[in-house]
Amino acid sequence: MAGATWSVAPPPTQGAALLAVLAAPGTPLAAARLAERRRDALLGDPRRGPVDVGALLLESARETAELPAGPRPAGDTVAVTAVDADGTAVALIQSVFQSFGSGMLEPRTGIVLHNRGSAFSLDPAHPGVAAPGARPPHTLCPAIAETPDGVLALGCQGGRAQAWILAQVAADLLATSDPDAVLARPRWVIGSRDLGHPVPTLVMEPGVPAAARLAREAAELGLAVVHAPDRHDDAGHVQVGRLVGGALDAASDVRADGTAAVLQA
Repeated sequence: MAGATWSVAPPPTQGAALLAVLAAPGTPLAAARLAERRRDALLGDPRRGPVDVGALLLESARETAELPAGPRPAGDTVAVTAVDADGTAVALIQSVFQSFGSGMLEPRTGIVLHNRGSAFSLDPAHPGVAAPGARPPHTLCPAIAETPDGVLALGCQGGRAQAWILAQVAADLLATSDPDAVLARPRWVIGSRDLGHPVPTLVMEPGVPAAARLAREAAELGLAVVHAPDRHDDAGHVQVGRLVGGALDAASDVRADGTAAVLQA
């Protein structure tokens, strides 16, 4: 994306998938489908063994088999972004994964322990295999963009689809004067069990641009196509903070119960 430097969290997050789709020419659907398969097969904890980051970024060839989708997330994720007048930016996501995490609570603090361990693989050849001290592959995908004119912090709820959700708004959020309008636009997502579908599926909200072309491309990629009747929770809850030309603003997705505010010191 010309003029912008994007920063994402490293493996075992799926940040590389977002960078891969942002860099893809033309429609991002084909890149998202390939990045999805690479992520599922190759993402793991680099402290436990090598992770093929080049393949995750779609910068190198790598044959990967399609693996079953992980468990469906259940309403437990919040994205928070903040930017100040000096350009300091924070993008974070908090998620216990599943409504009650692992079902365990630390009694002194009341903190519920997360259930991200459900994303470990039991295949000893997988980079994300369960092991002592290993961190599981996970879907959280906060991102920050820096340009000569300012900084953008963004993140979203959306499980495994976070990379494709953010890729559909990222470029325009760098340039628009109306970030709320960008977040309100119809979006598409791909997934299977994580979206409640038995097979890999493209789900499109009403009014998605070039919907007919996307449907044809989905068929070529082996994806089923579903048209959602309205805005869909699975299309993500994007939260944005920006400093552009010295001015601060923020936006919160209409699909979410979040809020955006600019606070004056």
